Amino acid sequence: MADSSSSNSGTGGSSSSAGAHGGGNGDREQQSQRSPNQLRQGSISASHSISISTPQFHNERHGSAPPSAHQPAGPQYPPTHRGVLYCSTRGARRDVTFEEVVMSGLAPDKGLYVPQEIPYISLEQLEKLRDASFVELANYIMRLFIGPEDIPPENLRVLIESSTKYFRVHEVAPVRKVGPTWVLELFHGPTFAFKDVALQFLGNMFEYFLAKKKGGPDAKLTVLGATSGDTGSAAIHGLRGKKNIQVFVLYPKGRVSEVQERQMTTVLDRNVHCIAVEGATFDDCQDIVKAAFQDEGFRDNANLGAVNSINWARVLAQITYFFHAYFRVLAKNEKAMQKEQQQQQQQQQAQAHAAQQAQRDGGGGEGEGRDGGGVSAVADAKAPPRGSNSGSSSTIAGGEGGGGGGNSEMMSQLSPNGIAEGGGGGGSGGGGGGEREGKKKKRSKSLPKLSFSVPTGNFGDALAGYYAKAMGLPIDKILVATNENDILHRFFTSGKYWKKEVQATLSPSMDISICSNFERLLFDLAGRDPELLREWMEEFERTKKLTLPPPTLAKAREDFISCRVDQPAMIEVMLSFLRDYNYLLCPHSAVGVTAAKQLAMLNADTICLATAHHAKFLDATLKHFPLDEVDVEEIEEEVPTQLRDLDHLPTRYVTLPASAYYVKKYVLQTLEGKDNAALLRWLALGGWVWGWGSGKQGKRRRQVSMVAAAAVAVAVVGTVVSVLEGSRRWRR
Repeated sequence: MADSSSSNSGTGGSSSSAGAHGGGNGDREQQSQRSPNQLRQGSISASHSISISTPQFHNERHGSAPPSAHQPAGPQYPPTHRGVLYCSTRGARRDVTFEEVVMSGLAPDKGLYVPQEIPYISLEQLEKLRDASFVELANYIMRLFIGPEDIPPENLRVLIESSTKYFRVHEVAPVRKVGPTWVLELFHGPTFAFKDVALQFLGNMFEYFLAKKKGGPDAKLTVLGATSGDTGSAAIHGLRGKKNIQVFVLYPKGRVSEVQERQMTTVLDRNVHCIAVEGATFDDCQDIVKAAFQDEGFRDNANLGAVNSINWARVLAQITYFFHAYFRVLAKNEKAMQKEQQQQQQQQQAQAHAAQQAQRDGGGGEGEGRDGGGVSAVADAKAPPRGSNSGSSSTIAGGEGGGGGGNSEMMSQLSPNGIAEGGGGGGSGGGGGGEREGKKKKRSKSLPKLSFSVPTGNFGDALAGYYAKAMGLPIDKILVATNENDILHRFFTSGKYWKKEVQATLSPSMDISICSNFERLLFDLAGRDPELLREWMEEFERTKKLTLPPPTLAKAREDFISCRVDQPAMIEVMLSFLRDYNYLLCPHSAVGVTAAKQLAMLNADTICLATAHHAKFLDATLKHFPLDEVDVEEIEEEVPTQLRDLDHLPTRYVTLPASAYYVKKYVLQTLEGKDNAALLRWLALGGWVWGWGSGKQGKRRRQVSMVAAAAVAVAVVGTVVSVLEGSRRWRR
């Protein structure tokens, strides 16, 4: 794929914004009077706009903060490793550092790493973060989870900025009002998919941590991952050309879109290796990766690292855009509400003025007007003076400009406590009503709740929203939207997490029957009891079925609702959005929008995640559009140049069977610099004859081969017996 960096229009962040002043949980007056030395220790830099406060922590999601012994002393921020440590969901590892979590990916007991405590952001601090840029928000949130011993604050800021520089829009993840609802566009990165947000960051962290090792024996990393389409290309573009990193990506042959495949196979960097797995589903590829990580000898020999969402850093990066989207939609909803209220006030003023004029024209005078019944009643309801804004608009917590100013004016008027002063120009709600100049503008005591509709297969995005809610973001419900591969919908409706055969759909990245990240949610549903969680997972691994009791399901439903979307309904929504709003959704994004529509949530209080650019799936989706309703040529002309050019680029990949043994053998021989030609020829012949691998096609080929082999064996034995019998007769 052509390098898409040339289309970048910004770095994705700016340090000029001061809207995210810190000081949420500590003494605000004390924090505002810190010395320059203290400021440098506690924040990114003395000049940076986000000052830092000590966050609260829970051991349980809705519990109270733990004793102060678990919190950093004073205003120091982020918390030290006393507060930011990780454990395995299955209990074998505790007190693991962020660096080890990132570099190892999967815990040695097959568990997933999770934070031992979840930081909580107070309402006061949320108010101060609402005008922060994407980079500032990412920096604030990630520093809650990353100790300075792992990445010093100044280095983390640089890593985040570097991770957003190849995005095609400055805002990184903009929100757009499309018809009745909000769409969070997550496809402005190098590979046009939401995975870019996390994998650009993860690639930079891998490189950073390897550089810290300074040429030691473990200063090299082998990244092994499985993809249903988007993770692979995003991982490759995040890791291509990185020093001391080799990346191997497995994908199910024939089960990703042509664009998704070419985004991977056209990257010819020497450290990139694409493996098409014959006769496999994404679940088969994922099982191979997990088996490789569970092989201790192979894991240590290859120095394995993970890019799939089993890696906690992926989830952490995705938490950021839930905060960012919430604050942007909140500001725009408030601005629309203010505009509507101003229009209503103007109408009321016009009506009152008309009534007064009618009274004067009637010649009744003041006394007559009072005796004249209905007219005087209107006249006595005195309208506000002209030129002033009245009433309720002054109580709205306006985030982006109430009467005339922009965000930049607001940021220059922040008080030491981070609250914008009242008056005519403030972006915090301005407008000249209710509050007089010189007084601090009051925010509402609570923030409204918004819901998110998340199209999901592997549950990573929905889980990020769940953690954002646990951190204090006012989220109402997280709508888990599935296609026909609906294991998550079946769980949230019945408590049955039962594996079924994968169906091929128009949203291939969601064609998954086992969700890797679901174990992290189950860990919380088990009360963070690793023994109970381990029992659940061992039962599921043995039977492919897990059924949770009603009280546990009810706990899950406090945060999640779900909906299954079938293909005809999804296509209809794609057509209606194209026809009514001139907006073409990708099939995955359309699943999320359709789910919101089916549950009557398609409104201004719901944010639908658009996870990929529609052009990645045009070949499949256009076949289902009626030609009389869609201008195919116009749609094809709008395909981004980076995707259109893929057809003309050379490709490189190998085909392997769905077998962990041969995948590991290929990886080791590649790392040792050996020629894999003989191995590949043998596998091609063996696969054609015998059907190597555990995939569906491999099993079918083995069945046919076994029948054929049995027939040949019977024929050979029969022939030998006949020959021997004939020989005896001849001798006689």
